[in-house]
Amino acid sequence: MSDDWEFGYCTNVHAGGTLQQALDSLDRYAVEVRDQITPRGRLPVGLWFSEQAVESLLSEDRASWLRQWIDQRNLIAYTFNGFPQGDFHRPVVKHDVYQPTWLCQSRAKYTQSLALLMKELLPEGRPGSISTLPLGWPHAPWHAEDFRLAADHLLSVARFLDRISQQRGSEIVLALESEPGCLLDSADDMLEFFEKYLLRGPDAHLARQYLTVCHDVCHSSVMFAPQRRALDSYRSAGIRVGKVQISSAIHVPWNEAADQPAAQKSMLQQVQSFCEPKYLHQTTRCEQNGNLEALSEDL
Repeated sequence: MSDDWEFGYCTNVHAGGTLQQALDSLDRYAVEVRDQITPRGRLPVGLWFSEQAVESLLSEDRASWLRQWIDQRNLIAYTFNGFPQGDFHRPVVKHDVYQPTWLCQSRAKYTQSLALLMKELLPEGRPGSISTLPLGWPHAPWHAEDFRLAADHLLSVARFLDRISQQRGSEIVLALESEPGCLLDSADDMLEFFEKYLLRGPDAHLARQYLTVCHDVCHSSVMFAPQRRALDSYRSAGIRVGKVQISSAIHVPWNEAADQPAAQKSMLQQVQSFCEPKYLHQTTRCEQNGNLEALSEDL
């Protein structure tokens, strides 16, 4: 991808388990954001479509219809969130958002389907990106053969993306998104996986071109990782950043209120409001010596 960054509005926070729900959300939210930011221009948007919605669009040959629908609203579909494969807006999601993992062929197939859809939606000559999960959640220990299998599936997608690039003349990249608690939850984990399993062998050149990192500012903050250090480490390793997601993380200055019981009580009440059944809200505590303690089960 070029060094010119393009900013867009992420829409997967809005309900969109079905195609019609996704379109309704774009009409309701993305169009309003466009009117506020660039009323006479076009707004780049990040889209999320469930596996069911994507297969429906491709099997019924409705991709060209969808592009026309998006164009009519002066939107540009330039990136996909390929992290949730199932319904991201059902009543309880929690750890199911990490299924299937990259051990499963179905994860690679879904990602390839997203690439086929993106190829039809992107304006000619324009690059695109698809973010995906950092392999999975460690419900059970992963061994070397597991990481190799996941890498094989990722490399198969890289080869697929290369074929698409040869056809359309501009590239679509896949971006692995580190997330607290996952198998790759930090820049160091991501670097190790790339260097050990992706950047070796006959397809290393394809891995460097089409397998990139999605740097999530919120996730990095939850891990108390300086943003610049993470990005510099990718640059030094020659790993491309294909996508950046900008959102906020909550910081609880507990030690600063050590002698203020009322303030600490208020902080706890605010944090407890995130204890709900639908999504995970990964939490990390940084001790005075710099050690991190994951509190993922607390919320």
